[in-house]
Amino acid sequence: MRTPALHRFEHRINDRVYRIEVSKAGTHWRARVVNAFGQTTAMMPFDGDTPEHAADDLAAWLSRVNRGAHGAAR
Repeated sequence: MRTPALHRFEHRINDRVYRIEVSKAGTHWRARVVNAFGQTTAMMPFDGDTPEHAADDLAAWLSRVNRGAHGAAR
């Protein structure tokens, strides 16, 4: 069975949907945020041992950043 070269995930963080694309990068997986047009953003990629791990690490970081930005705006 072949593992797909590209995985797509969606995470809802603070009522905003983030589309995360994960691709094989050597021996690990690399997650990046993609915009509505399917292009990756300039954000630093996150790596993981599995597609899910890479996407979850990126989503966790986005959650922390959004929580900090949301709290600072009050």
